[in-house]
Order: sequence, then C-alpha cells, then structure tokens
Amino acid sequence: MVEYLNRELLKDKCGSLKGFAHELNSATHGDPLSAKWNVILREDGAPVFPVSKNLSSPQLADEICAEVIPWLAATMGIMSAAFGQEATAPGKPN
Repeated sequence: MVEYLNRELLKDKCGSLKGFAHELNSATHGDPLSAKWNVILREDGAPVFPVSKNLSSPQLADEICAEVIPWLAATMGIMSAAFGQEATAPGKPN
C-alpha cells in the first residue's frame, strides 16, 4: 500500500520503498529471518529460536512499535491527502 501511494500520489518522491517493511514483518511474525531478534536462552543457557511468537521480549515489541508508528502516521497523512476526507468530531456534519 505504501509503495502504491508513493508511486501514484507522490510520483516516487520518496524513492523506492520496495521491501522497507520486510524486516519488521519478519520480527513480528517470527519467521526464520527474525532469528537475529528472536533467539532466546533456555534455562540451561543454550540459545534457541522459538518456532512462534517471542512473548519473552517486550522490549522487542517496543522497538517495533517505535519504528512503525511514524510510518503509520505518514501513511495516514498520505491516505487523507489521496482520498480528500478529513475526520470530523462525533455529532458534527461531514
């Protein structure tokens, strides 16, 4: 979606955004590429890679959120500009 908006609305002003979210998706979904974030130590000290979400590292979730929030805000701004609708307060006419 971000690539489409950059290409169609911004006429590639942001350059290529292809794959910019790839590492964030890996970290979030726990695929093998996320091993650099998701390797944890067992009780005996051996490093292991969990086969699903890593619920033992809340700091990882904080880092992902800190990276994603500005992109989400930018995407919402682009969408607002593209579709020309502004949010209105509840009870007020559009």
